[in-house]
Amino acid sequence: MADPNVLEAQQWVNATYVGKAPGYIRCPQDGRTGWGVVLSLTQALQHELGISPTVQNFGPGTFAKVASDIKPDLAQQTNTNILRIYNYALWCKGYYGSSDAGTWDLRAKLSIGELLGDMGLPDTQNPIEPRMWAHVTKALLRMDQFRLIPGGDGVIREFQQTLNRDYVRLGVVPAMGLSPCDGNYDRVTQQCLMMAIQYRLGLNPADITGYFGDGTTRELKKHTLTTDSAASPLTYLLHAACYFNSPAYKGAPWGSGVETFNFPWDRIRSVDNGRKFTADTAAWLRHYQEFMLLPTSGNATFDTWAQLLISRGDQNRAATGSDTSVTITPERAKALVAKGYKVVGRYLDEHLPPDDPDYIGKALVPGEPKTIIDAGLRLMPIFQYNGSVPENFTYQKGYDQAGKAHDKMVEHHMLQGACIYFAVDYDAQDHEISQFVIPYFNGVRKALADKGGWYWFGVYGTRNVCTRVSEATGARWSFVSSMSFEFSGNLGFPMPQNWSFSQIFEFNPANGTGFTDGNITPIGLDKNVWRGDGYDPAVKSLHLKDDQYAEITAFIGYVKALENAFARYRRDNGESLAIADQRQDLCLFFRQYKYDALHWNQLLGAPDPKRNNYAAGQAGALTENNAWPKDPIQAITLDMQHCVSNVQGYLKSTSGGDEVRMGDATGWFGDAITLYVEWRNTYQHLSGAAMVNRYLASTTHSSAWALDDYLSDADALSLSQLLIGNPEMLFSDVLTRYYSPTNPSIHARHRYRNFFKGRFQSDQATARSRITNQMLGEDMLGNAIVYALARELILKGQMPDDLPRAELESFTHAIADRMHRDATEEPT
Repeated sequence: MADPNVLEAQQWVNATYVGKAPGYIRCPQDGRTGWGVVLSLTQALQHELGISPTVQNFGPGTFAKVASDIKPDLAQQTNTNILRIYNYALWCKGYYGSSDAGTWDLRAKLSIGELLGDMGLPDTQNPIEPRMWAHVTKALLRMDQFRLIPGGDGVIREFQQTLNRDYVRLGVVPAMGLSPCDGNYDRVTQQCLMMAIQYRLGLNPADITGYFGDGTTRELKKHTLTTDSAASPLTYLLHAACYFNSPAYKGAPWGSGVETFNFPWDRIRSVDNGRKFTADTAAWLRHYQEFMLLPTSGNATFDTWAQLLISRGDQNRAATGSDTSVTITPERAKALVAKGYKVVGRYLDEHLPPDDPDYIGKALVPGEPKTIIDAGLRLMPIFQYNGSVPENFTYQKGYDQAGKAHDKMVEHHMLQGACIYFAVDYDAQDHEISQFVIPYFNGVRKALADKGGWYWFGVYGTRNVCTRVSEATGARWSFVSSMSFEFSGNLGFPMPQNWSFSQIFEFNPANGTGFTDGNITPIGLDKNVWRGDGYDPAVKSLHLKDDQYAEITAFIGYVKALENAFARYRRDNGESLAIADQRQDLCLFFRQYKYDALHWNQLLGAPDPKRNNYAAGQAGALTENNAWPKDPIQAITLDMQHCVSNVQGYLKSTSGGDEVRMGDATGWFGDAITLYVEWRNTYQHLSGAAMVNRYLASTTHSSAWALDDYLSDADALSLSQLLIGNPEMLFSDVLTRYYSPTNPSIHARHRYRNFFKGRFQSDQATARSRITNQMLGEDMLGNAIVYALARELILKGQMPDDLPRAELESFTHAIADRMHRDATEEPT
């Protein structure tokens, strides 16, 4: 809606200064406040102060002239044009001006007092000193707001007002201007906070610029804050930075398993007005440090300061991820591994033809993924077709480009379930994210679903882009452009909870920092912090279409040879040839060596060495070559000894409901117990959720419940269901059905979904309750052997009964949440 006072201001300033003030630019006459009118008023003030030509910028020259030539008590001002400029600036700012713009009345004077109060400055009717008056004048002639805006945060506004009161008002930082006080953390607030910290660190006032440079780095390394530190203004500023970066997260990237930790400012401010480093400060910092993959000391160390103050954090910190636009040759791959890198991001395609002058040849070349993986690296797929302007983001472009990305993934033999990062490579503003970026990612999502849902999609961009796209479209992982620390989308926004990669430094041959090990030509490379555990594992193996099922097919052939051998043995010895007996022979054969301890024999029967030796002589012994095939779906090694032994447990005890079955004890629940014991004996410093999220089925950390065990646990339940439902089928027939590429309803492609449905009725709450009760021994009382075995294993650690219920549930619920997530997010 048009404001008549703003319209009057626009009409007056144009009529008065067009053609009279050199350089003056006419503003719109629409009655709407905005940069056009306040910049025209700025030029008008410059003209009245004798500055020529005028410019649309309130710079140092204008600042000095206001401080020297305009008295803060405008009631004494005789230049009516200057009075009009101030009155109209008040109206444009949303405050009352004089009823007659050419005068200075009590209402305008009161408005100045109100504005000072909103700025956090003493609300006084007395004239303020000239330097401060120049700051106020500059603020009047900008679009900065000093009232809390809709969606603004009152605590942020409090910090903003404190910066104005303690630093600008006192003039201790010459370069520091007034921060907006609208409750919105922006670039100006960030710069003011940095300047205040630099001042408290003792930097020379002339060196205080708000830039995180060498001087700031040097001094911050001297200022670790702990609970032993004395109360100080620096601690107050630390608390502001903590609040601006809140919340921190723990647990699964999305869903009910996420723990959110908001900065407890209300409690902290009660101790010496927030100037004391409290136990609450340390507790929150530990959560934040764990979330950001920093050492979890709970102290404000340099790396923590850096991460709080600038999105890239300490650009010199160790990192294991990378991305580049150059081809990874064997030599380059070797150099990356030698420098500690574990992942390299590469582009799936390039939208420009080779004869285009801007073509850089950034796309993966045939055989390059194999080169990367053979060297011991993992591959992070990236897709970007000129993602640097908003107009390039539409639903249709997202749909088309995701289809191309899928085809490229297939062309390079990428495994199903891998994540492709689609790039938003510019500082997208909030309205652009809504109008352009989110529709684009909706197109990406639909295209990948239409292609069969083989691959996840992730988002590359600022913190704000990543968070909003993930929440609106279901992007699986975030790859944060943290290196672009001056982008508005990285200022005042917490790290997205599903971040998996954070880009923090660029090796650039153009400035002499190209990546090299001394033996290769320097190349451009970005250094990324890779979150690893429980997040995007990246592509660590490939499958070739021609041999995707080769290893599992060979394994099934081995099983058939064993079955034939056992049948001959039974015929030769006059024994039963019933299918159930032949299945039992096979299970006992696979249990030998690893699963033949007393408790296993009590549960499932003891292997017969004579029978097993005969079968091994006919078909071959259990070896890595024939009993540990590669899974055709995820291309990881299957532990079939573990899986088949687990199947025997389910065949032995098929009861349903809440009761623990023998298959649970020999499979997933037995593994849960061993992970629990490992937690209580080795990793007690971690919460239960952190233990599960870091070590359960980890791709980067060895644990008592490894990924191959986790996968085998899921397969075992489905295989046992098929065996029970098809009593006429031999084990080899069921294996063929389960792993074949024909994709029946119960199939390895749906292993996690089938397991979660078969054991927990596809219900997360049921899984949480059942796993907790089983850890407490409450659902196994009807099975004395299982109960005794489980309690014997648990006794190797602290008894679950002795833990606080919330602490135990942190562990058991995290297991349930992981299973639920894998089931619901399994590609269809």
